Amino acid sequence: MGLMLSVDVGTTNIKAALVDEDGRVVGVPCNVGMKIEGDTSGRAEHDPVKLRAALFDVCQRAIGDRGGEVEGLALTSYQFGLVLVDADDQPLTQISTFVDTKAQAHHPKFLKAIGNADQMYLRTGCPPIFQYPSNRLHYLANREPELLGKTAHVLDSKAFLMHALTGEYFTDYSTANSLGCLDVDGRWDAAIIGATGFDPSLFPRVLDGFSEKVPLKDSVCATLGLR
Repeated sequence: MGLMLSVDVGTTNIKAALVDEDGRVVGVPCNVGMKIEGDTSGRAEHDPVKLRAALFDVCQRAIGDRGGEVEGLALTSYQFGLVLVDADDQPLTQISTFVDTKAQAHHPKFLKAIGNADQMYLRTGCPPIFQYPSNRLHYLANREPELLGKTAHVLDSKAFLMHALTGEYFTDYSTANSLGCLDVDGRWDAAIIGATGFDPSLFPRVLDGFSEKVPLKDSVCATLGLR
């Protein structure tokens, strides 16, 4: 078995390392810092274009000249991130982070739209707190209603980066759950999403990150020096 490229995307750093089949780090682990962009409104976001560039940067550094030995890539990414993307795969918003409080004051309006917060908790396992992006979606639909007609994809941070790597829109259960609208059976909750003003069809596929694999784009393999 060859090497795995392991990548961890956090809110302040992206880390990457090559790992062998016994879980040992091979070579030198790499790290690229990420700036959270904010202001007095409570905004605390990542620039999606900069985040994507940092991902490729740290991957190239970690791989070095050993691309021929790499058989796969495993990526974890921070939770509670949200970004809207248009039909041309271009971001319409920044990527929100857990420390973003811009939509906090809006939360009572979202709960009113839901109608029964206890049922939301029972169906999703997510307590009705403002940090979940489902609240932010309702906030955006009310503050910037033009986004509803422009949005082709509602993504978490992992789905956005996985699309850059594979050309497909998908996420895994753990990251999808942090959006606050995935039910306990692993399906997008149509009622909660409908209450936000968006449509469930805009959300990515949810895969089992322990067993399912998606091929990297040929262009990504060429950029990173992979087979």
